[in-house]
Amino acid sequence: MRVVAGDVEETFAVGGGVLEVRPDCITVLADVAEHADEVDIVRAQAARDRAISFLEDGGPSGEATPEIRHNISLALERANVRLRVGSKRRHEPSVPGLEDAG
Repeated sequence: MRVVAGDVEETFAVGGGVLEVRPDCITVLADVAEHADEVDIVRAQAARDRAISFLEDGGPSGEATPEIRHNISLALERANVRLRVGSKRRHEPSVPGLEDAG
């Protein structure tokens, strides 16, 4: 999410919550919000790698339930968002495979 006030722009990784749009006001009630400057790229990349590995291998037991796979897919989405937001803010090259990710 980008917030622009005058010539100042702030970027946040936002997850969950509710968005209300009115002609004169936008309200965001987020479950989680992290300023781009606070995103730990190394930690986000590790979370992404773990999620991908889990989804490819099926987890420690090799047989993940659909609910577990769904939760890991959501974790992967969160990690991808954090990586995109954190990388853009630091003007770092994007992480391969995230260009088209939600």
